[in-house]
Amino acid sequence: MIKLLQQWSLLLFASLFTMVCIAQSGETYKTWANETFADIERDLGINGSALFREKQSANAVAFNWPQGIQFHAVTAAQRTSQAQSMANEIHNRYWCFKNNIWGYSASADGCGGRFYDDNAWIAKGLMELYELTDNITYVDRAKQVVAFSMSGENPSNGTPNGGIRWQEGNTTGQCLCATAPTTAANLLIYQATGEQKYLTDGLRLYNWIKANKFGVGPGYRGYENAVVTQAALTLHEITGDDTYYEDAKRMGLRMETAYIDNYTGALRESGKWGGHDMAAAYVDLWEVDGDINWLNIAAGFVNFTYNELQGNQGRYPVQWDGSDNEVSQQLLDFASVARGFAELSVTPGGDKKAPDAAAIYRNCQYENWFSTGLAPGQYTQADLEYLGFGNNRVSALRVSPDFQITLYDGDNFTGDSQVFNADDACLDDNNFNNRATSIIVEPRVPVATVYEHCNFDGRGVTLTEGLYNLFDLQKRGMKSNNISSVKVPAGYELVGYDGADFGDTGTVLSTDDNCLVDNGANDLFSSVELRKVGTSTPHNHTNVRIENRGHSTWLQGTHFGDGSGVGNNAQAVDQRFTGGKTRWTLRPVQGNQGYYRIENTFYQQWLQMSDVSDATNGQPNAVADGDTKAVRLVDTTNTGDWTQWRKVMTDNGYFHLENKHFGYYLQVTSLIDVDGNGFDGGFQIRGVKANKTGSWTQFKLVSDDESNNNPPPPTTPDFSATIQAEHFTNMFGVETETTTDVDGGLNVGWIDTADWMAYANLLNLPQAGTYRISYRIASLGGGQLSADLDAGAVQLGTVEIPATGGWQNWQTVSHEATLPAGPLMFGLYAAQGGFNLNWFQVELLP
Repeated sequence: MIKLLQQWSLLLFASLFTMVCIAQSGETYKTWANETFADIERDLGINGSALFREKQSANAVAFNWPQGIQFHAVTAAQRTSQAQSMANEIHNRYWCFKNNIWGYSASADGCGGRFYDDNAWIAKGLMELYELTDNITYVDRAKQVVAFSMSGENPSNGTPNGGIRWQEGNTTGQCLCATAPTTAANLLIYQATGEQKYLTDGLRLYNWIKANKFGVGPGYRGYENAVVTQAALTLHEITGDDTYYEDAKRMGLRMETAYIDNYTGALRESGKWGGHDMAAAYVDLWEVDGDINWLNIAAGFVNFTYNELQGNQGRYPVQWDGSDNEVSQQLLDFASVARGFAELSVTPGGDKKAPDAAAIYRNCQYENWFSTGLAPGQYTQADLEYLGFGNNRVSALRVSPDFQITLYDGDNFTGDSQVFNADDACLDDNNFNNRATSIIVEPRVPVATVYEHCNFDGRGVTLTEGLYNLFDLQKRGMKSNNISSVKVPAGYELVGYDGADFGDTGTVLSTDDNCLVDNGANDLFSSVELRKVGTSTPHNHTNVRIENRGHSTWLQGTHFGDGSGVGNNAQAVDQRFTGGKTRWTLRPVQGNQGYYRIENTFYQQWLQMSDVSDATNGQPNAVADGDTKAVRLVDTTNTGDWTQWRKVMTDNGYFHLENKHFGYYLQVTSLIDVDGNGFDGGFQIRGVKANKTGSWTQFKLVSDDESNNNPPPPTTPDFSATIQAEHFTNMFGVETETTTDVDGGLNVGWIDTADWMAYANLLNLPQAGTYRISYRIASLGGGQLSADLDAGAVQLGTVEIPATGGWQNWQTVSHEATLPAGPLMFGLYAAQGGFNLNWFQVELLP
């Protein structure tokens, strides 16, 4: 895993550029980790040593376990030199021989008690350091350490059958805390060496864990289950058997149910008993399947820890859920926090998941462990058990607006039922406590669903009416440029944009579309809006002008006031005025979709509507008779609904600006004459009742590259379709990897001579004609690529691939070809390998 994460860290800068909406980036977590490492060094460092003290009030060097967590933390942060120094000093000061076997002692500079779990954690850390350095010394040490841990396998005499005891000297019992990391260490050694013994031992231990149904929740700690998850992922990498991936996925979901507070995102567990290892496991899950939900789960509890729990001098409490406000002085807790940050520092980052449509809890008042969010859908008893929740265990629930949840006391939605469309903190009052066996969650309003694959397959995200930028989609588990099919409710339209924060134009879909390839929109959308047909929702337009239709004027901020020269106001001016005072930014209001605030670029203040009697800088000619309202600029600390506006569309791109608080429209009216001596340079603006629908209340947004009424003609061809290279329907010899190209995602790599990719029916051309075929390529030494139809029966031409200077230095090359109408059996063939391919595009030429 670490080598993959190293590759990701090299891509991080480009990823941050394309994923600006992520709440916390990998760089932020790196900063947090570095802060914590510095605090640990300050409080617990030992002069002349790479090791640390047990706690601030003691001079003795720490025990093996906390040293091991700190060792894992610096390795995860890719502090290679420090990790090597720690590994060497741990070996020099804890490694000892007794009972005819070598192993690490629990304490330094002696050979006292030795614990199988402590040793297994160190072995796992050594293998992670090997992945970082390729230094075989660490593999050799890990083998010796694992030999010690395996000596604790049951039975103590006879054929081993799985289950590692806790410490040397025990002859009975077993401990998942030792068995899980020993399993993982065995498998990592096998990956590095190919020595069958370690796969055999690792599989035996893993199967013993599964057979004995060790699982999540009280009695089992998060760190144990996290390492079982990592072992399953390693087995998946070794064998290619998806059963192990399903094991890991199930464990990841069950850990979320058992240990994560669904409402706050906090970890209902301590850092040392779960936090740092769970962060590592969720990062590993993301590494395997690319599902950003895993990052969001980890980011949720790590962000909560940093933002809500950090105490004096960068210290943190033992518990990560806010139940314990006393900060710890121990390395064990300090290092756990550092590792949580470090694990996320080599990812693109994340944020707490968006609330699900509903959530269920095992305890009244939402207390203690076990809660899980439920997306719209049907959940049988088996589904609830898969999530780790269990049968007849629902005691409280939360329901998001616009959704409802139905509980059934029988499986498969049978028996008595109750419907809830609001939160209920204890189902005792409804006589339904601990009775739910199956559940249905469904919307009470029209919703759209966007899917990551064609034919409504893969992850589906349900959206109610409103705006969803890239940040909103990612919090719901949908990546950038990852939507391939959509379902749209009657009377609504889904508008998709290729920008992270919308744009002036988008692709409008008014019916279900089972594959967006046909209209050239596959994997194109990074932000979407769901709106009623004939309406519009706002976008985050930056530095635009707002033109009035009736007067052909711009809105302008001005230091005009009430005639006294005090305060800032707004007016309309002739279009010859083009300075910063005529520029505005429309910012969507988070949590109040459909509305936005209008900020003047020059004054950096909001546009506000108010009663004349409330406006210290009231507009002239506005009267307090209920028919008109004052409009002015106010500081951005004013965040009420008086500063919130929405667009009500009219025609030809014009709209009314409606104020949320009053329901009045913005209007440009008479010339301003404050002192009675004639025109003072602008037109008055005010609020009027919404029955005033003439041209004086109609506006449109104009950017620098648009004239008043004539936007530039479109430059796109009549037909264009872009296919992501990784979406082949068949292939030979190639692999995929994360790309740093502008739009992120994956590219196809490891393309050798004679490798090929097929894209059956992904292109459906509107007519026969001449098309330009463009390829997004990167190469160190160049190559040659040809296109064909029908498995090579029709050759479409060959393009030379230039040397671009690197595997992620991207250029676009193209050639022209004559193509027939209709769906195509399109193929690509590497006549000379040695290049990467991100996407290809087919455009109809005039």
